[in-house]
Amino acid sequence: MPRIAGVIFDKDGTLFDFQSTWGLWSRRLIEVESRGDPALAAQLAEVLGYDLATGRFRPDSLAIAHTTETVAAAMLPLLPWTDGESLRARMDALAAQVPQVEAAPLREVLGRLKAMGLTLGLATNDSEGPARVHLAGAGWTICSALSPAMTAAGAASPGRVSSSPLPNPRASIRRTAPWSVTACMIWLPPGRPGCGGSAS
Repeated sequence: MPRIAGVIFDKDGTLFDFQSTWGLWSRRLIEVESRGDPALAAQLAEVLGYDLATGRFRPDSLAIAHTTETVAAAMLPLLPWTDGESLRARMDALAAQVPQVEAAPLREVLGRLKAMGLTLGLATNDSEGPARVHLAGAGWTICSALSPAMTAAGAASPGRVSSSPLPNPRASIRRTAPWSVTACMIWLPPGRPGCGGSAS
């Protein structure tokens, strides 16, 4: 059986509680971008797949599995007074300020994995800037701890976070991991693209 050389994590919903963290972000974003207009707030919430009454995302929410670029593009038709670059900048600024709710004691868990000699990596749809801030708060220094980024195209950028969707996570890992991958096991929640629990 091949030796395990590293672990590549998803960020939101794995390292951090998605609903608790990004629910607050969505509410703040809607408040800022709607400019006090209740009708616009409702429209933005619909685009985001966010329930203003319950403070939770719908299972089919665009914000759950898409990049900032995709979410901003979906919002733009409702915000004719702004442009995509400015909107993405505001979205990232809000994301960096949102308190992260850890799904587990990350300093302890990640510290134990690093102590075992494992290389740690991250693949996320989040923008790189907020991702660095969030992980730094958990004691994870990206430049020294992360593997090369995994992107949809399979390109590697040492010391960076992937912020592109992974249509085939297993294949991307095999192409871009900083170790020789002879077998790869990936687990994703049921219903997520690329879900699988067997080595290949």
